[in-house]
Amino acid sequence: MIEICYTDIESVSLDELSAFLNLFEDTKKQEILSAKNLKTRCSSIIARLLIVYYINKNMPAAKLIPYIKYDLSGKPYIDNCDLLNISISHSNNIVGCAFSISSHIGFDVEYIQNIPIEEYIDVFTNDEYMYIVNSNDKLIHFYSMWVQKEAVLKAIGYGFLLSPLEINVLKSPVLYNEEYYYKNADYFENEYIYSIASKKKADSGISKISMNKLIEFLKKLCISQ
Repeated sequence: MIEICYTDIESVSLDELSAFLNLFEDTKKQEILSAKNLKTRCSSIIARLLIVYYINKNMPAAKLIPYIKYDLSGKPYIDNCDLLNISISHSNNIVGCAFSISSHIGFDVEYIQNIPIEEYIDVFTNDEYMYIVNSNDKLIHFYSMWVQKEAVLKAIGYGFLLSPLEINVLKSPVLYNEEYYYKNADYFENEYIYSIASKKKADSGISKISMNKLIEFLKKLCISQ
């Protein structure tokens, strides 16, 4: 089972989140604070909080405040918890995390808005791009292909460090390096689309956590430390 939890950060401020910066090691804290975009700073903090929230709700034997590391592609992982696979994504006002204990996973979410599709031609194989431009709704098909491609790249373990032309998400499952990756895409919150990719076929569920609930839970957790 793949579980996705997400929250809407539209009403949250960096001041509200600053108290949780002590959950980050110094290098990661500095990276967050040096981000020029305020929403990027908030998204980075909240992604970490969602991971802590999930672990405390679903893995009571784990540390209350787990030590979260990041690999070269930026994918988070927990020390001494090799079975838990995590993938994070954020777009506009949505921050989400996907969790699985059965398979390597990749998760991507995108806010659907009008963009010049032709500027992204280098991201897609010729088959993929022709599928998009020949479809009845080019924008929707563009985003569907995009989130699936990024989710698969994350599941492989490289993200966009691997050329997106190495995979073709018109195929199902996607084959890369003699391994198969299963993926799907769906819409939520009216203006967003997400995709989950995994090395094993698995059901997935998605749930929303309000910012107030998340912050109150973390405040109580920090007090108990």
